[in-house]
Amino acid sequence: MKNVLLLALVIIVVGSVSAGGMGLGAGLIVSDGHVGLTVEKSLPHHSSASLAVFEESLHLDYLRHNDHLIQIDHLTFPVFFGLGVGIHSTEHHGDTEIHYAARIPVGLSYYAMHHSLEGFLEAVPTLTFGDETEFDLGLAFGLRYHL
Repeated sequence: MKNVLLLALVIIVVGSVSAGGMGLGAGLIVSDGHVGLTVEKSLPHHSSASLAVFEESLHLDYLRHNDHLIQIDHLTFPVFFGLGVGIHSTEHHGDTEIHYAARIPVGLSYYAMHHSLEGFLEAVPTLTFGDETEFDLGLAFGLRYHL
């Protein structure tokens, strides 16, 4: 599973860079105690595609952005929300189980260094499908450097 996730990340990064490179951010994400890699590619109409890759899971989200919803003094905290999917593998009695998830990420960002460095915080209601259907509320934070 690790090799598949790493390959997916490499394909997205190489594809994004070859498609112009601008509007691409990459960094680290921490979610539910796990550290992973995150890549975000800007899309037209205040939207983006975001990928997070962890040791045993992968999340892909389509996000919409509102850059002026939260302003405090001279600070702006862009808000994002969207829809996504996830895949997670677990080992259970020697067998690998695959679980699929529907995600609704909602969060806010803060940009520094002339918009090159982004810190973000998100809450993600998730409905996971597998042997049993489960609802969970995940929290994540991270940093991305934008090219």
